[in-house]
Amino acid sequence: MISGTALIFYGSAFAGKTHLTMGMVLEPPHLDPTAGAAAAIDEVVYANVFEGLT
Repeated sequence: MISGTALIFYGSAFAGKTHLTMGMVLEPPHLDPTAGAAAAIDEVVYANVFEGLT
């Protein structure tokens, strides 16, 4: 009985979360990779494009 009640409370606590917020140490100054490929732009491209291919 107690474990069933706890399960109901835990389930409702996690059910409402639908957003994922991510942060990066480096933020690109702009999103044009041809203007100046800083380390931040390389990191964004690698994380979003190349990791999905592996």
